[in-house]
Amino acid sequence: MEASAKKTTIWTRFDNRHSPLLLKIDDSSPGAVLFRMNTFNPSTLSKNPLTLTTAIFLSCATLLPIPAFAAGVEGGYGKTPNATEGTVSSWPTGKKLIALTYDDGPNTKVTQPLMDLLESEGVPATFYLLGQTAKANPKLTAEIQRRGFEVGNHSWSHPQLTKLGVDGIKSQLQRANDAMTAPRPVTTMRPPYGAHNATVRRVCSDMGFSVILWDVDTNDWRKGTTAEKIVKTVLEEAKDGSIILMHDRLPTTVPATRQIIAELKKRGYTFVTVSQLLAQPRLSAKKP
Repeated sequence: MEASAKKTTIWTRFDNRHSPLLLKIDDSSPGAVLFRMNTFNPSTLSKNPLTLTTAIFLSCATLLPIPAFAAGVEGGYGKTPNATEGTVSSWPTGKKLIALTYDDGPNTKVTQPLMDLLESEGVPATFYLLGQTAKANPKLTAEIQRRGFEVGNHSWSHPQLTKLGVDGIKSQLQRANDAMTAPRPVTTMRPPYGAHNATVRRVCSDMGFSVILWDVDTNDWRKGTTAEKIVKTVLEEAKDGSIILMHDRLPTTVPATRQIIAELKKRGYTFVTVSQLLAQPRLSAKKP
């Protein structure tokens, strides 16, 4: 189905750790988004939830017209656009599935008790690791994977990848992958600050990574953000197919996660890893 030829202009603000970005969106053409996914064994959501095969398959999903950002940089902490070519920020399935994700680890004070909590609740999760942190904590990095959690690539040192060239982006991602020594293929990545452009997406595709963003930003890293505020944000915004962004380096992470799990379970949600979520058939966007 062809989209309307009418052109609209939208100004959208995204906040990152350093400064707000005011971006102009000119929406003028339809497009399709290409995702790379893993197969997995859907029969288990146990303590070892992620059963990957070596096969990787491609799937296309036609979306609403894709916005072209005038500044050339897409994403940023805050609300992340849902219909951006080559990225995933949510994956509705009609099955009330939700993915918890944690960035910037592993952290020696937070990651271990967080894993203990998740395991005790039978909840899978995805950890987007920094390569330099993973290398500094090899035993903890191995423990994350040994216990069956999914690991994803969050770059080596958390630069804004859109400011790097092709070689710089490849180096950041390859060094991070090498530091993880993952027993399973690492096939998803999350760009630092959520910032991506055509070059970042192309490099990620060439290296076999799906670019994973989020649709629920807890803003847990902001000064003064309490566990209660994090929980409130999640309960107000979470829906079927949500990918929730948190960080496993903060004192609020474990208590907030405990409440989030309890409340979302009461609402009938099932927790999955990002790869498990993407392996499910995606509901088509409703016609306007």
